[in-house]
Amino acid sequence: MQFKFVFSFFVLLFFVNTIQAQDNTFADTNEETTIEASTLVTILADAGSHIFFTDPESKVCFIDFAEIDGYAKQLVVKKGEEIIIDEALWELPENTIYELDYEKYLSGEYQIELYTYATVIKKALNVK
Repeated sequence: MQFKFVFSFFVLLFFVNTIQAQDNTFADTNEETTIEASTLVTILADAGSHIFFTDPESKVCFIDFAEIDGYAKQLVVKKGEEIIIDEALWELPENTIYELDYEKYLSGEYQIELYTYATVIKKALNVK
């Protein structure tokens, strides 16, 4: 009889702990997490990068999302501190090749910033 009582007590204790653990897990997953801009890793795209392809004759920059480690979230094009384009990209498929037409841009140095959820990929663009 004593064995049944002790066994029942431990089974009840196990279920109570399981229920409490479930409540704590549920509360943690409902909290919204945000990534601060300072925690993003910045990557400078070089000539060996397969993300950006520029065609100077037709003044188009192709951005290959399949080469990005993660999903493209946002595209920002700046000339100095002036923002030329700020476009949300998360609705586009991960195998998209985005065409950035810079034919109407004034000559000068531009900075292309491609944001993912963990990185910022930057590319300098010289428009002549």
